[in-house]
Parts: sequence; C-alpha cells; structure tokens
Amino acid sequence: MSYSWVKAALQTAGLVARARKRGPHRRRRERRPLPGMLLHIDASRHAWLPGGQQDLVSISDDATNEVYYAALVAEENTVTVMQALASVVATHGVFCALYTTVRGISFIRPRPASRASRHRSNGPFSSSGSR
Repeated sequence: MSYSWVKAALQTAGLVARARKRGPHRRRRERRPLPGMLLHIDASRHAWLPGGQQDLVSISDDATNEVYYAALVAEENTVTVMQALASVVATHGVFCALYTTVRGISFIRPRPASRASRHRSNGPFSSSGSR
C-alpha cells in the first residue's frame, strides 16, 4: 500500500495528527485611502516598438490605480526617473511616499570581489603578506 493511503487511513482513525493548514503565501494589503499618499514607480524593459528594446517608465497612484506618468525611454537611469518625478509633481502636486522596486537604479549594490583578488595582497595596508 502507498504511503499516502496509509497516512490517510491513520489520520482518519485518529492515530496520526493532520497537518495544520497553511495561511496564504501573500496577503493583500489595503490600498491607501487618499490619492497622492503612495505612488508606485517602475520600469520594464521590452521590445515595445519594432527596432529594439526600450524601457517603459511609469508612475501610478496606489489609491486609484491611475497612471500619472508613462514614457518610453532608451534606458532607465537617474535622469529619466527624475524627469518622471518632476512631471508628476508639476501636474499632480507633491506626494507623501514613493514605492520602487529593489532592482534598477534605486539601490547601489557593490559587486563582490573576484576569487583571485580576495586572496591576493592589494596594497601596503593589507593584512596578509610581508612588508
């Protein structure tokens, strides 16, 4: 007999406890109650038009899901994001909070050193090697 059949029979007889049901993986959060409290900014790279890849930079409101800004740019960078924010502030006013993704230009992540450079003496202040 299979493991599943034996387990079901033992659980039905009350000899083995049933596992607790898990909660939802992700819980939906409540939207902000008023427009302008939280804006979402995002960029997605895709071949939106024939001829190559472009980034679609968009800013939308959390409360109403209204798109405040959308533009196709050659590449998402600090200038294009600041232009988007300036446009939104000029047309809709100052917002309370801005949500952005972890990737992209919002955060700087230093690249880890290569294996060779980690084990090599790189200057007069390194702790390994003789002087």
